[in-house]
Amino acid sequence: MKIALAQLNYTVGDFEGNKNKIIAAIKSARAKGAELIVFSELAICGFPPLDLLLQEKFIKKCLLALNEIAANCYEIAAIVGGLSNSNDLNEKKLYNSAWFLHKGKTILAARKTQLANHDVFFESRYFQPSQSLNMIEHNGKRLAITIGDDLQFNETALYNENFTLQQNGKLSKHNPDFLVNISAMPFAHDKHNERKQIICQKAKELDLPIFYINHRFHLLIN
Repeated sequence: MKIALAQLNYTVGDFEGNKNKIIAAIKSARAKGAELIVFSELAICGFPPLDLLLQEKFIKKCLLALNEIAANCYEIAAIVGGLSNSNDLNEKKLYNSAWFLHKGKTILAARKTQLANHDVFFESRYFQPSQSLNMIEHNGKRLAITIGDDLQFNETALYNENFTLQQNGKLSKHNPDFLVNISAMPFAHDKHNERKQIICQKAKELDLPIFYINHRFHLLIN
């Protein structure tokens, strides 16, 4: 499978600009023969959206842009970071999510499990953690999709004791062909090598190729 990784910079709240960047990248990747293109965490709304996530109109604009992007996913699929709503009225109503777009349709592919709770993040204020792992099948391959610290298990994440990818063989049980991780890690001096080492270690532990995409750098570990 030919996979494109779209390393783009996004502007928080600029749904029109972010949407146009994503659609342009989809068209370019499709023209070059890619079967799948991957975008970073919260690409549609930009990162970090912070208290804008408390505004209903912000959420609606994010979901509207998602559907407009999906309308351009023909002869290519896309994984893109955005928002999804919870149906549980007793919990926070949002999930930090990854969407799989194909043939004009939107499929909820993953919801973030490990919520970061430090620095510019404080995700627990806005999101609830997921406790499930979904698989996506595309062109004969099985994809496991994770978001941010779901792969890295940063010690400063808000650890979800009820679910981790390794516990009880949850990931290996699904027998994926490769893993995709979409992230939105802020720039920090000398962090590239540290993140690369973490991803290399996870690829070794899971015995899987990992495609990692951030807002500012991306890499493949096999």
